Amino acid sequence: MPSYDAELDRLALEKPVLFDGAATGRDDVTLPGFISGSTDELNATMHFHRDLLFVADGCAAVILGVTPDDMFVGSPPLVFSYVLGGLAIFPLRFGAAATLLGGVVGRLAVRGPTGCRYLTDV
Repeated sequence: MPSYDAELDRLALEKPVLFDGAATGRDDVTLPGFISGSTDELNATMHFHRDLLFVADGCAAVILGVTPDDMFVGSPPLVFSYVLGGLAIFPLRFGAAATLLGGVVGRLAVRGPTGCRYLTDV
């Protein structure tokens, strides 16, 4: 099994430490969220900067009460929207830490005011 930690460290060390930020606003698209939906075809939903801040401020701050002393831990791939929030957006917004655990298959249960609902939930 490859060591993803070493690969990520190597790639990060090759990048410049300083860069010029892009001028963006709350209504600019920040990332596409890829879904298959009910058609089994890949589609993308557009998420704006304001959406990411709303999730962080609404969920992480109000429900979880995130502080800089918190540590987020997870193993799912960051391509899933809920993982992006829990392992990147939440810690970055509030100065907390995050770590990824290694490639184990399991189930995740999410309960809260936001989320993705499907017609055929099991």
